[in-house]
Amino acid sequence: MRHALAAKLLEEVQELLAATDPDEVKAELADLLEVVRATAEVTGVEWAEVEVMANDKRGSRGGFGSGAVLVGTEWPTPGRAGQKAPTMITLRHLGKVLSEQRRGVVSYNALLAASGEGVQVEVDGHRLTMLLTRDGVELIAGGDAASLPAQLALPLEAK
Repeated sequence: MRHALAAKLLEEVQELLAATDPDEVKAELADLLEVVRATAEVTGVEWAEVEVMANDKRGSRGGFGSGAVLVGTEWPTPGRAGQKAPTMITLRHLGKVLSEQRRGVVSYNALLAASGEGVQVEVDGHRLTMLLTRDGVELIAGGDAASLPAQLALPLEAK
């Protein structure tokens, strides 16, 4: 259930990004809040405790209202609990695309910043374009969306 709720959270974020008027934004924010509350319930966390922690973090780290956001974090790794990364990600890494021999990494920030144009990454000699769409991440082999024949290009606009 936890994984299903995480997938739903991503879907709701995409719908929020596609929302154009204040009523749509309110509806999508309400959906996001419901998914977060359900995730707390499924994991056995009291919602009131989540609110207390959010307020504590806002007090100690600041909120997002100032425009400052955490650019990246680390996934928890078994055996490394409590260890912190030696460095922080700086703003110059925002939207970074890494391409190695058999591996490519495109940050969420890069996908969001591409705003419908897609991000190109080369993996094992193959060029891929990644697009963040309302339905998920779309992969296009061999170039960017603009270079595809019109009959193969998928709509990128919100449905």
